[in-house]
Amino acid sequence: MSVYLPLQQQYDVSKGEKVGALVLHQCYQITHHHFGLSPQISAAFSDIVLKSLSEVASKRINVFASLLKIKAALRNSMVIEEAKTHPKKLIGKKYNVCEATVYKVVATPERYQSAVLLTNVRSLTLDNISDLKAAASVEKHFWPSSLVEMSDVLYDACRRQLALPEKQIEQIANTTILALSAYFGGRTFYLPTGEKIEKALRDDLIYRLSLELPIANIGEKFGLSDASIHQIVKKQKQIRSAIQLT
Repeated sequence: MSVYLPLQQQYDVSKGEKVGALVLHQCYQITHHHFGLSPQISAAFSDIVLKSLSEVASKRINVFASLLKIKAALRNSMVIEEAKTHPKKLIGKKYNVCEATVYKVVATPERYQSAVLLTNVRSLTLDNISDLKAAASVEKHFWPSSLVEMSDVLYDACRRQLALPEKQIEQIANTTILALSAYFGGRTFYLPTGEKIEKALRDDLIYRLSLELPIANIGEKFGLSDASIHQIVKKQKQIRSAIQLT
């Protein structure tokens, strides 16, 4: 069985096929192991994520904001919320910033939604699923704009294609986007598009089916020869080995 990977572990994902495999794996782990969805729905969700990412990634290189900006946005939102009931001086001490900074964040939240102001908050690392779920509940106007776009695209696609409650779709979509940002934030992100993304999804499915079914059955299902299936499975194993997936 695949092991859930530490969110802050880094990989050489310069090639689009490696990025695709990593995205599919991470999304499956989040939905199946942390949200308890069935393997079928988790696999379908992973496919939707990859297609949605491909759609957005075709427009720009830096799809994901850096992890530091995401943490800053979350912290700023917490400062604003706590300022409603707590003295600003105490909030400043808690987040290791001066009282004047707290006043600025509270007075003009739209200006500081992604500004890197608050530091040394060890409890907000966003390197585990609990922190990611907490961050996913933050109002989106605190998020960097690129993440808002990605989350909206993914949410709309899931709402059309998955028979799940809208609130659940929103939580899973937001958590997934933040998890992927922990991997790719601030780095060049490349995915294939069009027919290439469809082929990547097909090859991933063939590999997963090869773990359960005879090669001959898989070849018949996809209209491919046994030799072609063996070649696809071999390449998928190489990709997974390169990024430490099983």
